[in-house]
Amino acid sequence: MIEYRAIAVKVRAGDLGYQRFKQSSAYLKYRTDLHGARVTINYVTRPSVMPDANRHAEFWSTWVKDNNGTLDFIHRLQGT
Repeated sequence: MIEYRAIAVKVRAGDLGYQRFKQSSAYLKYRTDLHGARVTINYVTRPSVMPDANRHAEFWSTWVKDNNGTLDFIHRLQGT
């Protein structure tokens, strides 16, 4: 994932719109052909860092599909 990249700052700041991301220069830079890979996302819930985890999960679900992958499962782990 691109959590520690500059684009993640915008995502964490609340701009979780995938279409906006897709129009940015980061889209081409971080685009990855997943070649049909099946993806599982494990979230450590941290409301102080990501207050809208559902929208964040939706962003990544769209990213996986847009990059030729299949999102199998999103699992929320206990966090802070």
